[in-house]
Amino acid sequence: MVILSNLFTHSERHQDAARMDLLKLVSPVAWQHLIWHGRYEFYAAPEPIDMDAILQQLVHRPIQ
Repeated sequence: MVILSNLFTHSERHQDAARMDLLKLVSPVAWQHLIWHGRYEFYAAPEPIDMDAILQQLVHRPIQ
């Protein structure tokens, strides 16, 4: 959700209407990754995730 929110804010600031319209159709829910009858274990990541780097990669991808 953080990535989608940041990408939408960036698109809004740069008046990228096509990307904003596309993002409105995307759901942050990814059901295929849920384990309904399992056990989740979360371990500390070895290094923090660079959200700005992810955003920059997405901003420079063409809209399809």
